[in-house]
Amino acid sequence: MASCPEAPPANLTRLFERAYVLVLGAEAAAPDSLKRAKRRLKVATKQLTRAGKLVQQLGEKNKLAPACAQELSATITRGLERTGSFRTNLASCAS
Repeated sequence: MASCPEAPPANLTRLFERAYVLVLGAEAAAPDSLKRAKRRLKVATKQLTRAGKLVQQLGEKNKLAPACAQELSATITRGLERTGSFRTNLASCAS
């Protein structure tokens, strides 16, 4: 990320990576099992929400540069929107 002079904390990176893997797993599972895909997307949403709270806390404690915290928050928001739209599309496929 251009606004972050240093790498984000490991626990934040871990939350992002876990959410990413869950979304990929949901995409792979969608054709076979909608229930499994929805479950993975729900967990990915929780991981991204946790990451958002962590970014907010780190920003408040000045452990992240303000521009970096803002960019990370925007990335998390986009991820949550995409995950939500994917879940909506899965729900419409089921009907």
